[in-house]
Amino acid sequence: MLGLSCQWLQEQMKDCCLKNSNFQKEGNMSTISDLACEYHAGRKGNCSQSVAAGYFQKTGQGEEYIEKFSGFGGGRAPEGYCGALYAAMQILGEDKK
Repeated sequence: MLGLSCQWLQEQMKDCCLKNSNFQKEGNMSTISDLACEYHAGRKGNCSQSVAAGYFQKTGQGEEYIEKFSGFGGGRAPEGYCGALYAAMQILGEDKK
């Protein structure tokens, strides 16, 4: 395990969303993290789903992960991983770990 806690990552996402609350208005939704932040801030899904949704919105690939990761928020990802970290690792594949 990499030692990242879900609470820490959630705080980082919250800070990102607060700092970038106007990114949608300005049309700056260019990164996967911005898109994930918007999805999470809109309470459309958990942190794991937010990463998957950001990836899908940016690339058009991986839509199946959004529903697949519905149970991995709040520290419930396999092997005790943070949901957002787990989602990124699953989407990028074993070769990117």
